Amino acid sequence: MTGIIKITFGTLYSGGVRIHTNQAVLSVFVNDSEAYFFDRSGRFVAAWQKGWFISLGLSGRSVARRWKEGRREIRPLKPTGIGELATSAERALRAASGSAKGEERLWLGRALTFDSAQDSARFRQVYRPIGILPPDHYNACVVQVTEGCGWNQCHFCSFYRGQTFRLKDRGEILSHLKKIAAFLGDGLSFRRSIFLGEANALQAPLDLLVYTMNAARRILVPLMTDFRGFYSFSEGSPNSRSSKAEFKTLARLGLQRVYFGLETGQSALRGKLRKPGTLESMGESIANAKAAGVKVAIVLLAGTGGTRWADRHERESIRFIRRLPLDESDIVFISPLYGPDGTTEPPLAAGIMEDQITRLRKALRSQARVAPYDIREFVY
Repeated sequence: MTGIIKITFGTLYSGGVRIHTNQAVLSVFVNDSEAYFFDRSGRFVAAWQKGWFISLGLSGRSVARRWKEGRREIRPLKPTGIGELATSAERALRAASGSAKGEERLWLGRALTFDSAQDSARFRQVYRPIGILPPDHYNACVVQVTEGCGWNQCHFCSFYRGQTFRLKDRGEILSHLKKIAAFLGDGLSFRRSIFLGEANALQAPLDLLVYTMNAARRILVPLMTDFRGFYSFSEGSPNSRSSKAEFKTLARLGLQRVYFGLETGQSALRGKLRKPGTLESMGESIANAKAAGVKVAIVLLAGTGGTRWADRHERESIRFIRRLPLDESDIVFISPLYGPDGTTEPPLAAGIMEDQITRLRKALRSQARVAPYDIREFVY
């Protein structure tokens, strides 16, 4: 990841502080120019300041993003920037304390005494590093049914490099769920979904997935005030749970959507990317999921194959996706390629990449919802 900079946060203020609470979030607004957000446990989860929206991850990493002159800027924060942001948030909390009453005062007290360094250390006791999530589930509660990636050979992906893949047994999963509940505590009300991780949890045996989902409903869901179901990645390969009957079983337990890493609909290019499975197996898995009542999302990698493959990648990806039984409940995520992808072709220039993304969006938006997916924004 590039572009690591220092962002300076915070001003001293004496008034203009407003507080808002709901079941999940305490929001502190300062003079309509700054905002700080905390979950029910007092954990600092996000901020808005000087046009930047900042996401603070459980792992201790933070990323700031904003729109400027029609372009998206994404910048990870240095530790000094995170520290200055925390100081600004503390000042806002103290300024708000004078007017807080009842539960607001209790919530502010939890936020003021929350130990972020200890929280990050506890995170590493509960989770192995979490490589990536879909952008609509960055705030999910992740349950690591597996650790790492069972394939881990895709040229363009470095999320799980150096990690050993491991499938947990029932005892480990039960212990993991209890640790998650203890770690997130009241902050689970901030999490609206459970993401079954990691890269391809759906390759786990069906009975283990059923056990995990049932146990999560007992241990985690009662603490999630607006629970919206289970979600997971899939490669759509023969090793994944992919039959209609399997999807129906998981749907009955609350599986809402499966995220398929298509990357490209060009078969030869998929081989160069070293994707597992085939277009045929992925198409069949997607059709089975839809037939079972499970929504799907397709991840398409813009810019892959560079200049030589650009036309074929674009044309055949559109053709493949248009043949899928998608509707307005489904999503196509378009994710720009960063770094090498296993081909030796010259990469697309930024402007050409943007043009390709625009054409893909226009071609696919009648098929399903189309949304951006920039991996640089991810923190957990």
